[in-house]
Amino acid sequence: MRGNAVTRIVLLMIVLAMGASLIVACGGPDLESAAEEGDVDALIEALQSDNVEVRRDAARMLGDAGDERAVPALIERLEEDEDEFVRAFSASALGDIGDERAIEPLQNALEDEDERVRDAAAASLNQLGAAAGN
Repeated sequence: MRGNAVTRIVLLMIVLAMGASLIVACGGPDLESAAEEGDVDALIEALQSDNVEVRRDAARMLGDAGDERAVPALIERLEEDEDEFVRAFSASALGDIGDERAIEPLQNALEDEDERVRDAAAASLNQLGAAAGN
């Protein structure tokens, strides 16, 4: 019986270490392929995932994609996600995209409880100011 418990713990540790790669192997979103193919809609949908790693990766990849269609979903994650890394990656992505709709939500994020989110929001606001010629 004890051997089974140890086996289960080891398997759980392996699963946790594999993170988002396991999700892809089990039929979850293949974010790398979506990003390579420019499938912004799939990345936006991934922001709603129950898996925090998937949301984190999607936010980062949407910033790299630079597509303004992602702005409303990224603002939602910035304002509502319980994970500070998702909020920070969303703030950074909004700065990378450079859409003025993000200014007010980023200003509000300067009051976030997490320093990483505040720093990402400040950096993004600087990017938006530079993009606007300020």
